[in-house]
Amino acid sequence: MIWSTFSGIGGLDLGLEMAGFPPPSLVCEWEPWNLALLAQHYPDAIQHTDIKTLEAHHGPPPFLISGGFPCQDISCAGARAGLAGEKSGLWWELARVIAATRPRFVVLENVAAILSDSQPVVPPRAEWLGDTPAEPFLGAFGAVLWTLAALGYDATWDCVPAGSLGAPHRRDRWFLVAYSAGPRLRDGQCAKQVQAGQSRLNPGSIWRRAIDSARAQSPWTYLSRVGRVAHGLPDGVDRPAQPWEQGQPRTKPHEAHWKQRLKGLGNAVVPVAGMVPGLVVRELMDQMQP
Repeated sequence: MIWSTFSGIGGLDLGLEMAGFPPPSLVCEWEPWNLALLAQHYPDAIQHTDIKTLEAHHGPPPFLISGGFPCQDISCAGARAGLAGEKSGLWWELARVIAATRPRFVVLENVAAILSDSQPVVPPRAEWLGDTPAEPFLGAFGAVLWTLAALGYDATWDCVPAGSLGAPHRRDRWFLVAYSAGPRLRDGQCAKQVQAGQSRLNPGSIWRRAIDSARAQSPWTYLSRVGRVAHGLPDGVDRPAQPWEQGQPRTKPHEAHWKQRLKGLGNAVVPVAGMVPGLVVRELMDQMQP
């Protein structure tokens, strides 16, 4: 079973399906238009609207929880309030759900700027989190890693540009895959593990293999400005309309819900990029088999 949080229009969910996982059994999304769209694509999924009220008993026990928690307070285009911000601070609600449901895997998504965020973070004092450090963390990334380690998870992560998979825009996105490491670690162990960047499985080039596999299956097959591509990342593209776009109407201001549609598309995870962490999960599953 998969729980999808901060689902948007389902880009990450579609990417996980492309990697061979089933559709989500539960979706949690705040925007009504997005939720209506998810209902069309996933009619059998349980719908929940507020991450703050999501509890373990609201759905079947999840094997995997996915979530692209809000980036507005982390993004370089935002106020850079980090996890202390009202929107990006919803990470703590997602962490609470992870603590309550104990999935085997967690897939997170956010902007690449999470790696450079330097706002001090003070974790909430909560029973589900256990002992919290006396000193604040420096940055959202360190706080996310510490929280996952405190809950008994190891993690591996990478930044994946959609342009490296053939998409007609760059769109760097940070993905993290956390996997259950057994019992909770003591606070001292958590701190040492986070500082050292240690991982029990030492995935190595697992992300490179996943990116190569996703690129081979990407629906984008043609980029004409090859001469302007540096390090595999296009700075601009001219491409013909893809087969699925032929004859399809574009979103226009006079169309119903056009603002919601543009917002949903603008915030969405590019599905082929969302496929990458799904492939990482599948390889980790193979490595974990006795």
